[in-house]
Amino acid sequence: MKNTAVAGTLVLAFAGCLAAVAQDSAPSKHTDPFAAPGKNRPLPGLRLNDDIIRNAVRATIKESKEDRKVTSSGRVLSASKDNDPYVKFGRQFSQAQVPGCIGPDPLKHVPTGTVIRSKNFGDWAIGVGGVFAAPFWGYAVLTGKCN
Repeated sequence: MKNTAVAGTLVLAFAGCLAAVAQDSAPSKHTDPFAAPGKNRPLPGLRLNDDIIRNAVRATIKESKEDRKVTSSGRVLSASKDNDPYVKFGRQFSQAQVPGCIGPDPLKHVPTGTVIRSKNFGDWAIGVGGVFAAPFWGYAVLTGKCN
């Protein structure tokens, strides 16, 4: 819906610019050296009038109404997505998939850190990333935690 509204706004802005250019009959001080002689006036079919602008606005409104009809019926605008069993199953399925070893998240099922326990200082959680996570990546490859 937003895309058609933006497109309609752009069409109207472009139409206004073309109308201003088409109605400008004052000769230009700057001449284009590559322009053909006698081609300074716009073609009669390119001039915009009220009927053309009115038809463009009506077409844009019609498209936006059609978009509203499509999105208002269906699961897209359902209020409780957490209670939907299909959404829950899809989320659980995507979380359970084994990631690729050379992908965006190869260490999804492998912890990349450790906890150091000490009686005097308590528990320290140390996490690593980047190049320092290479041993954890090797562990994931060897144990089949990634494909």
